[in-house]
Amino acid sequence: MLERLCIRNFALVSSLELEFRKGLVLLTGETGAGKSLLIGALSSLLGSRMDSDLVVLRDEDAVIEGTFTGLDPSFSGALASIGISVSDSVTVRRKIEKKGRSSAFINGCAVSAGQLKEFTPRLLEINGQHQSVRLLDESSHAAILDSVDTVRPAAQKVRELSEKTSKLNDRYRLVLGKTGEIERRTGTLREEIDEISRVAPAENEDEELGGKRKVMQNLSTVMENLSSIKALLGGEETSVLSLLKEASKKAGELSEYRPKWSALARELEATRSPLAEIRDEAEREASDMSFEPGELERIEERLYRLEKLKRKYGPLLRDVISRLESARAEMEELSSLPLDREAVRKELDESFREYLEAAADLSQKRRESAPLLGGRIESALRPLALEKARFQVGFSERKVAEPSDVSEKGLEEAYFLFSANEGEALKPLSKIASGGEMSRTVLAILTSAGAGGGPDTVVFDEIDSGIGGRPAEKVGRYLSRLARGKQIICVTHLAQIAAFADQHMVVEKLTACGRTNVAARVLQGRDAREEELARMIAGEKVTETAKAHARELLKASGEKVPPLFRP
Repeated sequence: MLERLCIRNFALVSSLELEFRKGLVLLTGETGAGKSLLIGALSSLLGSRMDSDLVVLRDEDAVIEGTFTGLDPSFSGALASIGISVSDSVTVRRKIEKKGRSSAFINGCAVSAGQLKEFTPRLLEINGQHQSVRLLDESSHAAILDSVDTVRPAAQKVRELSEKTSKLNDRYRLVLGKTGEIERRTGTLREEIDEISRVAPAENEDEELGGKRKVMQNLSTVMENLSSIKALLGGEETSVLSLLKEASKKAGELSEYRPKWSALARELEATRSPLAEIRDEAEREASDMSFEPGELERIEERLYRLEKLKRKYGPLLRDVISRLESARAEMEELSSLPLDREAVRKELDESFREYLEAAADLSQKRRESAPLLGGRIESALRPLALEKARFQVGFSERKVAEPSDVSEKGLEEAYFLFSANEGEALKPLSKIASGGEMSRTVLAILTSAGAGGGPDTVVFDEIDSGIGGRPAEKVGRYLSRLARGKQIICVTHLAQIAAFADQHMVVEKLTACGRTNVAARVLQGRDAREEELARMIAGEKVTETAKAHARELLKASGEKVPPLFRP
């Protein structure tokens, strides 16, 4: 659902931040108040073109940002496939610069216009004049029919068998036509494993060998320095340790006459201990500094082999070791592939047979339910001021001759046909001209087919165009029922619809410092809602009669809508 919408420097909106609730969200306001700007902002999040003329301040860019929660796992997975991490929410941001260039971001990651249009319709759907994102696409019509209770189990079975058959077909093609490819890949992996295993690198081995080589290449200098440390610290009468010992002795004698020198004598003695350890370490290293003949050459050869692996599989030795592990894992996976062609083919044929049986059953369920759905939608349209509307579900057959033809669509495509007026021929749903007719038709379809899937947030614009009175109240009840399973955002001019709001926002124009800005506020409390409904009923001058009517509308809207509400 849409949880938050921020708009900055977009047309008459200087800065606006709105938080949305679940359920039915109604946007009201006087004509020209700016409600369409909010819908335009949401449309921009879906990837529609943003005009640079909408940037109103010269020194700032226009920014629209929406945050959505309650994400479907498949949507999160789709974003992850292009490198965008998602937790509990996703934020979509559009920006248009004053020079006209626009950019888009999902969770802070830049995305192309194509990616934006691919992903965002799964978050938000707008229904209005030329803005129905999903239901104008005939590929979605079968899914809506399949969401009907009498069809849903059969459709689910076909989806499962379609996925199973497709996977088996891919495996059979792999076994049948890609055996050579498996063998080539296995050969490549074997070469990589053998090459790395022959060298058997250990992590950080190159650093240790490099240090040892440096010592061997500068052996005379190392030995000379070790000898000097030994000579300076100990072994000679003039060495540091000998001098410290003599000084400690003198300090001890002096302490008999000057007591404070007792502590100083102990400090001198304590200084000798770490210096003695350094001398002993120099002596040990000097005694161990012996190398076998040819050892430097062996180190050079080993480092060369390690560098060769790093160039090919690196850049670090741990990367080389990681590549060895992944190659072994892939080798094991490939070796576990079933190569029995007959066994795989038998399993594929059985799955395809089950799919055809399930698809035939789905076809029967669809054709039995289609007239019922069409009649239900027609009945839902009549109270919405579309008394003469007709609605049908049509079918066109799909060719399913081979396992490669399987699809969750089954044996046919479904498409919706609509006629708004008596005497008009049925036409594809996309041919509906009126934005109000479109919105009301979509509402009737969604309420009649159990919401029909799609995104969790659905926006209706112009839904009240050309209606009033009883039809408007029926629209409000339909919206209220639909909002039980989805977040519904609706722009309306009619109090009969606005009375059903779970959250009511008023959009208005405010003038300050010679500039007009569009603002919006959430109505808090029954009194505020009553006042706005009365304004919608009476106009600029609110009367007591209008207030009484508003109270009646709020009371009526509070009556429980039946869970299986049918028109």
